[in-house]
Amino acid sequence: VSSTKLTWLSIDCINSANAAVKAQKDALVTAANFKAQLPIIELGITTEVANRAEIQVKLDDSKARLLAAQGKLAAATAAADKKVLTTAVASWTSAIRAYESKIRSIDLTIKKLEAAKLVAVNKPAELASNVASTRESAKLICTKGL
Repeated sequence: VSSTKLTWLSIDCINSANAAVKAQKDALVTAANFKAQLPIIELGITTEVANRAEIQVKLDDSKARLLAAQGKLAAATAAADKKVLTTAVASWTSAIRAYESKIRSIDLTIKKLEAAKLVAVNKPAELASNVASTRESAKLICTKGL
C-alpha cells in the first residue's frame, strides 16, 4: 500500500471531532431538558399570578377596613370604643404590611420564573450555535495540510 493513499489524522483532529460529536449529543439532551421544563415554569408563573391576584383582593379589603376603622376611631368618644378601634387599626395596618410583603415576594418569584423561562427558550439556540462552532473548529483542525 502506497503511503500517499493513506489519510493521516492528527490526535488534535480526532479529539476535536470527538468533541464535536459529544457537543451535538449533549446539546440534544440539554435542549430536550429545557423544553420539558417550559410547561412547569409556565405553570409556576400562572400559579403565582393567581396567588398575587388573591392576595391583592385581601390587601384591598384590608385597606378598606382600615379606612373604616380609622373613621370610626376619629368619631369615637368613649374610651372603651377608642381602645377597641385602636387595636383594630393596628391589626389592619399589620395585615396590610403582611399582604404587601407577600405581594413583593410573589413578584420576585414571578420575575425569577420569567427569567428561567427566557433561558429555557433561548438556550437551545445558543447550544446550536456552540455546536456549529465546535464542528467548524473540528473541520478547520482536520483540514488537510494542518
